[in-house]
Amino acid sequence: MIRMCAVFVMFVGVLGFGQTVNKKTDLVPDEKTAVKIAGAVFVAQYGEDKVALSRPLHASTSGKDNWLVQFSVQGVPKETGGGPGLFINRHTGCLSLVPRMK
Repeated sequence: MIRMCAVFVMFVGVLGFGQTVNKKTDLVPDEKTAVKIAGAVFVAQYGEDKVALSRPLHASTSGKDNWLVQFSVQGVPKETGGGPGLFINRHTGCLSLVPRMK
């Protein structure tokens, strides 16, 4: 009985040898997740008062690997930039804060 179990375990091990799982999972898969992360970073960096003035935050894709979330400085239209921005890598979740977007 023990010998049969050992043979079975070795057989299963040989079947699975060399096979890799090629699943690409994104840590930041959608705009909603990117906005939540950026909101937390912006509040920690600039304070709730400044971030509350520019809510709701919106994320846009920057290339195929990054989300870009910006908030505008009060008095400057949102389309022109000028405020801080946060690049979030959608695969790894790495953050890059840019103090002033142009």
